[in-house]
Amino acid sequence: MDRLSLLADHAVRSAFGAATGWEIEYATSLPSTQDRGRELGRAGTAMLVVADQQTGGHGRGDKTWLSEPGASLLASWVFRPTPAQPALFALLAGVAVARALATFGVADAGLKWPNDVWLAGGKVAGCLAHGAADHVVIGIGINVSQGELPREIAGTATSLSAPAFRGTAAALADDGALLVETPYGQQRVLAGEVRVVG
Repeated sequence: MDRLSLLADHAVRSAFGAATGWEIEYATSLPSTQDRGRELGRAGTAMLVVADQQTGGHGRGDKTWLSEPGASLLASWVFRPTPAQPALFALLAGVAVARALATFGVADAGLKWPNDVWLAGGKVAGCLAHGAADHVVIGIGINVSQGELPREIAGTATSLSAPAFRGTAAALADDGALLVETPYGQQRVLAGEVRVVG
């Protein structure tokens, strides 16, 4: 059982909601958390929508957001009332995702304006906003543990489970981790593929 599916339990969902200040709707699968958030917004609800999988997720324009079960963090927040500057609010979602990833040790996350979060290996997350007169819906999708990425996005997307960065091996830590100096600071490599370049 992945940790996100713990939200299927009403008691866990209620406790997490109380701790974060959000009422939470969780689904194992939805066509799109953003579309569900927009439905809830039109119905007058402020809520956080979380899904383990999206079958019809989308990004800006006509772009799709592909997700296999349990491999992504997929969430949409319905904010009510509409923030004073909804356009700025929407743009800050990407900044918030990059900062949140940094707290988990993903030091090289950066923004590709206006709504993509990138690592050295490609796009790892996207943010999406839809607004109305009385609410705004901010959605995020973060590739956490995808296996093989579909061919059509493999050249531009990546996953947190497959970070790629360049640096110089500096030392071995006492626990066996390879310490690598990068432009973003020292990274610890506990397992994974390491290549000598140049």
